[in-house]
Amino acid sequence: MVNFMQAVNRGRESFLLAAVRQIALNIPILFLFNALFGMMGIVWTQLVADVLNVIVSYLVYARVIREIRAERPL
Repeated sequence: MVNFMQAVNRGRESFLLAAVRQIALNIPILFLFNALFGMMGIVWTQLVADVLNVIVSYLVYARVIREIRAERPL
């Protein structure tokens, strides 16, 4: 989705998605899961962060597509 946003000239959204994944999701979940589940929590961090990132990506994608269609109706 980061690459798609760059391809449609949406640099701000592309940066947002990349930052959300690493800063807002991956790092906090890493510390939380490490504290709760130890080493196995670290293993599951990527999966949980990716699932949450898919949800965020879909919301951003839906908004961007709506804006693009409003700018250029078919």
